Amino acid sequence: MLGERLKQLREKKKLTQQEMANLLGIARGTYAHYEINSREPDNATLGRLADFFGVTTDELLGRQKNTQVDKEISQEELTKLFESLSPEEQKAFLIKHIIPILGDDHRSK
Repeated sequence: MLGERLKQLREKKKLTQQEMANLLGIARGTYAHYEINSREPDNATLGRLADFFGVTTDELLGRQKNTQVDKEISQEELTKLFESLSPEEQKAFLIKHIIPILGDDHRSK
């Protein structure tokens, strides 16, 4: 249940597993194991995940219906994520997440 919920919330924010791992300061493989339910986050990480997604730990664990799945990513969270990426990853992130918002006029030729 937790893994499915994490994947759903991550995909709603259009983030990759690598981007989530960077935000949490863990390896991508560790985060991937959370999503396939082969490993569980410790309490501190579970709390950080709940805070990031704007849900309670009970909601993550499936004990309570979610109340805010579509929480917007804050500017601080976005800045932290962007700064954790390599220049190549930053470019890919911009192309994937920002340019579609701005429209085709902002694509480089």
